[in-house]
Amino acid sequence: MSMSMFRPMAFTAMRSFATAAASVAPRKFLVAVGATDMKGSIEAAKKAVSLANSGDNVECVHIPRPFPEQLLSSMSDPGAISAEGQQLFSPEALKNITENASEGIMQSIKDAVDKEAQDKGVSTKYTVRPPSNNVKVELVQYVRDSLSNYVVVGPS
Repeated sequence: MSMSMFRPMAFTAMRSFATAAASVAPRKFLVAVGATDMKGSIEAAKKAVSLANSGDNVECVHIPRPFPEQLLSSMSDPGAISAEGQQLFSPEALKNITENASEGIMQSIKDAVDKEAQDKGVSTKYTVRPPSNNVKVELVQYVRDSLSNYVVVGPS
């Protein structure tokens, strides 16, 4: 299982103009967390903490999908939904499913990483973004907006 780490393009341009005093500033690591590969997400977060020095920041970000694709593919006739089915597919129920799953994912990451991060003096932050149908595009946009020095992702 290999992990990838890359520097965002914006950081490379900023780095060339940095002074010696700015090079000792805390670095920011961004870890992409996903529900499909929890083991890989946990390993990526651990790798970010191991690469970080005291005073650096590690942020784990999760962007959920708004609706599980498995539910849509298992429906044979969406027009024949019972009252229970309508309640299951209501916007409030879908929002609750997404929020509960995201909280569980972030709690798993937090449990695995926080002890080592505290021992090293690395600050951690856990962010859940709004659901998106195009998670990769949203993640790239968040990387650009956050001005992270490093992005660490798991194998999937």
